[in-house]
Amino acid sequence: MSSTVDLELKKAFQELQVQVIETRGRVRQMDQQMDTLKRSCQHSRITLGQLKEMPEQTPLYESIGRMFVRRDKQSIHQLLEDKIATNEDKCKQLSQSKTYNESKVKESENNLRELINSKKLHQ
Repeated sequence: MSSTVDLELKKAFQELQVQVIETRGRVRQMDQQMDTLKRSCQHSRITLGQLKEMPEQTPLYESIGRMFVRRDKQSIHQLLEDKIATNEDKCKQLSQSKTYNESKVKESENNLRELINSKKLHQ
């Protein structure tokens, strides 16, 4: 009887460990994505600052794949503003998901501790 309990505890322990490892990996991946989005926002803001200093008649080009398309200053400005807004929204969503996953990791770690303590009590 005790061997079946030990096997069940061992299996539950392994499952919780796998869950913790996977969730930590997801949190790490979200951190990397958030860093990338923040860098992209910063790049777009710097570009906007440079764009504001240019005269209105300056020819501007947008990179589309391997080609460049001439655009007016307003459309480039709007494109950059939209890119910043989109990236900030994605960053907020990732932040919320990260918070959820971090709480999930803590919960799983607490479950692991409880499992270990219950195993110690049975011995």
